[in-house]
Amino acid sequence: MFGQIFNIQLLVDAVGAGGTVLILAGLGYLFTDRAGVFNIAIEGLLLFSAFFAAAASGASGNLWLGIAAGVGGALVVSLIFFAVSIGLRADIIVVGIAINLLAGGVTVFLLNHWFGVEGNYQPTSLQTIPAYSIPGLDSLP
Repeated sequence: MFGQIFNIQLLVDAVGAGGTVLILAGLGYLFTDRAGVFNIAIEGLLLFSAFFAAAASGASGNLWLGIAAGVGGALVVSLIFFAVSIGLRADIIVVGIAINLLAGGVTVFLLNHWFGVEGNYQPTSLQTIPAYSIPGLDSLP
């Protein structure tokens, strides 16, 4: 019974579906933790970055513009996090939770306002990053 539910295919699907994003977020947290900043706002940064990347890429049809908008959106929110927590000496945990809550609400509001959709936004002109094969790793299952 246990082997039927938790098998290697579940692990492959979990890593392929969203595990990469969580690993990258964990690496980002590792860098901020090593710098001495307890950054609890990483989820909010991911939401803002994903929203602006999808919105810019979907509106323009340009993959690289979408990537730049995603990085820029996360950079702006990071600067706000820095300005409020360090510049105004606010509690980092409270600011991080506020950014997470703000990201959850603002991205859904802007999605509904700009694109007039509710639920899943599926732009037709959204491009994906092409797959690259790394010698030696491309033969792994």
